[in-house]
Amino acid sequence: KTKYAKTKFNFVNASEISPKRSIEDGTGYIISKFAKYFEECILKYPYISKFEILNEMNLLKYFDGGQDPRQTYLGILKALYPISKKYKKTLVTGGLLLEGDYQLWIDFLTSKEVSKYYDVLSLHPYCYPKPLSKALFSGLRFQKIVLNIRNTWSKNKILGKEIWITEIGWLHSSSIKNQSDNVLSEEQFRDVISDLDALCYRLKIKSYYIYALEDDRHANDVAYKGFGYQLKSGQTK
Repeated sequence: KTKYAKTKFNFVNASEISPKRSIEDGTGYIISKFAKYFEECILKYPYISKFEILNEMNLLKYFDGGQDPRQTYLGILKALYPISKKYKKTLVTGGLLLEGDYQLWIDFLTSKEVSKYYDVLSLHPYCYPKPLSKALFSGLRFQKIVLNIRNTWSKNKILGKEIWITEIGWLHSSSIKNQSDNVLSEEQFRDVISDLDALCYRLKIKSYYIYALEDDRHANDVAYKGFGYQLKSGQTK
């Protein structure tokens, strides 16, 4: 509290980020408000160095109206990126799910125009129960998707971008009765984590994040263990 008590709030003016729009123009107005809120968050929590913008944005739950969601997302990145650079923060794209027409979003995110407005391209390659190295996403292995992204960046002369996995996980259980085609044993869980670690090392993906630290279940005595490294009680598996 003492360390940041004298922080001066020197906000980026929303009109400097994008042209002034009337309140009736919902998208432009909301983006300008989002930008101001983003800067307030940075100042309030200065120890946070990385920001992922809109979790799994290709689910389209964030977007309304007739405008192309990708263009709306570009407007958000354009508004937030200069703020992130002002405070030397890392801007991460919104954890693209490798489902549906994800290639349209990858083509968009790796274009010259869009690549200028983020530092890290984030992916959420859920593939349970398979290990990531063997999973297929619309017929493509993860290795090929990563290679295609980097080849496009190289073709477009985009330098210094990273690929991270900011969310991945596998359902697993210590109880045989709970194990199924989609629910792994704990031994199988260790195997897919080892596969993930080795694959990221080979692909030079510096960061991956498991969903989640603790299980998604609320009861500590339930044998079914969803995703986490530890039980809801805090006990490490």
